[in-house]
Amino acid sequence: MAILPDDFEHEVGNLDEQVKLTVKLGDNQHVAHYILHTPDGKYHKLPFDNYEIGKGKELKGNDSKLTVVVTDTNSLTNFTSIIVTLSNKLKTEIYSKASDIDNGTVIYIITIKHR
Repeated sequence: MAILPDDFEHEVGNLDEQVKLTVKLGDNQHVAHYILHTPDGKYHKLPFDNYEIGKGKELKGNDSKLTVVVTDTNSLTNFTSIIVTLSNKLKTEIYSKASDIDNGTVIYIITIKHR
């Protein structure tokens, strides 16, 4: 199992607008688990596709924690990746890491810093 901790710097643009999160996989991998912990203390457990996580004024100056567990199912490589996109001053980041073994797991732990 491999763990990739990282930070995502997100600049909030419009304080009255919803911030939406999208998480996509790359490299023909399988997601075993998604979870997002937002500053309001709520946990969100589902695939994130243009998912509203809160208004800019609720998020600005706070952090959210995104955890994505990816299982390597591509027989050609152990490489995994996720693509994280936030709206309200659109920003996209790509995170990648190889699993330690075939059919292994990579845990992405991303701290989203809403600034």
